[in-house]
Amino acid sequence: MDQLGMYGTLVYNVPGLDESRILQFFKDASFGVRSDDIARMYAPTSVVTVIRDASFGVPHIFGTTRGARCRRRCRLGLSLTVKQVRPISS
Repeated sequence: MDQLGMYGTLVYNVPGLDESRILQFFKDASFGVRSDDIARMYAPTSVVTVIRDASFGVPHIFGTTRGARCRRRCRLGLSLTVKQVRPISS
């Protein structure tokens, strides 16, 4: 889901806008995914887990370590996730 529409209506709601309504105009940028907002969870590699949120379909990508041995497999997991969002046409 594009945020442009959310931002566009913000200007008309500024008078009286309070913290309880702020997520109507911005995506939640907190780390992780609330347990009630998980659409899909999968592991493209043994060291990478991807959790897609139900609200916007955003992939939240987690790796088990930052070690050098993990880097290649983490990049593979990330590239597989990106290909799901933007398929490469031939």
